[in-house]
Order: sequence, then structure tokens, then C-alpha cells
Amino acid sequence: MAFNIRGGRHGDLTAAAFSPRVAADLANTYVEVLLSKSSSFARQQARGTRERWRASSPGQDEPGRRPGRPAESSSRRPVAP
Repeated sequence: MAFNIRGGRHGDLTAAAFSPRVAADLANTYVEVLLSKSSSFARQQARGTRERWRASSPGQDEPGRRPGRPAESSSRRPVAP
């Protein structure tokens, strides 16, 4: 397995195995894990930024939200049909 960064946000991933199918599976799994970690890191970073902003600006609306509009709740109850 080799990963070479070509500059910026691009790179080459090379996988070698006893069959082309296994090599493809290795490379695809590597990319899936990389994307998962990247997404998780971005969420953690956003959460930290929000928490720091709230701590430094008590009583103000969140950035990007229109004043007077309620914040969305993550604990919404399902509506009965």
C-alpha cells in the first residue's frame, strides 16, 4: 500500500495484492476509513468552534442563524400519524 500526495488536496493511492480484486478492496477500504476519519474530525472541529463561540458570546444568537428564530433541537419527538 502506498499513498503519495501530489500537492494540494490530491494524491495517488496504490495497492498491491495477489489479485486485482483484493487490491481494489484494500484501496477502497483505505479511502472509506480516510473519509470517515475526515468527516469525524470536521464535526469535532465544528463542535469545538461552536462551544468556544458560545462561551465567548453569551446571550447572542449563533452565527449564521437569523435573530429570533429558534435553534433546532436534536431531541425532536416523532409526530404521531
